[in-house]
Amino acid sequence: MNIRSFYVTPTLPEELKALKDIAMNLWFSWNWEAVRLFIRIDADLWEQVYQNPMAMLGQVPQSRYKQLAQDDSFVANVDRVYKEMQEYMAQKKWFERAYEEKKDLLVEDTIVACHLKVNFRDDKPTLIAENIVLLEEAEKHFATALHVRLSRAKQEVSTLHKVARILGRNSGASDVYLHCELADGGEIIVHATDACRVTLSPELEMEVEEETGLNTVFSSLGMGLPSHTLPRVIEADVPRWRRRKDPNE
Repeated sequence: MNIRSFYVTPTLPEELKALKDIAMNLWFSWNWEAVRLFIRIDADLWEQVYQNPMAMLGQVPQSRYKQLAQDDSFVANVDRVYKEMQEYMAQKKWFERAYEEKKDLLVEDTIVACHLKVNFRDDKPTLIAENIVLLEEAEKHFATALHVRLSRAKQEVSTLHKVARILGRNSGASDVYLHCELADGGEIIVHATDACRVTLSPELEMEVEEETGLNTVFSSLGMGLPSHTLPRVIEADVPRWRRRKDPNE
């Protein structure tokens, strides 16, 4: 025995033809006025088809469509929602806006700079690029910074004085952040004062690591942290220090 599937296309009156276009556009799913249209047609059937508007339109009796086509209030509602959908579709979407802003970067052999974030989805890491700019414009958009990791053993006053003297001998325009280990394994980031800004160099990193330990110093083009140097747009409510969450919590 052969079983065949059939797709039933509703025959809609002229006054209600816009319902099909609304039903075939996912826009309806986040527009309550559009959802209410289908509920008004048949609330019980709407739930039976699991809120699938195309499946619903194929099961509504023609007598019901004829009744709705004579309902001026319903027809006006359909026209209003359809017009709203058309206006939404005519707007430039996020990709179009982003493309217009960044299209000059889509040139062969162009070198760009950006912020990178690691995002985990299903335990798989992926990189997300943000604030993409031409390399020659990077200094206008990103604040360079020196980061120093301080274990609890290295947070003694004597060690901090030595590090401060090293930073003082290498004054410059880059911010300094101290990543201080906490007793519970977390971390607090201290933004050093304006007087501690430095000139980044491999020699500076090596000199600091002689006091703080191997692989405790790194530089960056900014991590969304506050800067003494460049006026930047920073995420709302970003504190001047952050505590890293303990992975065991």
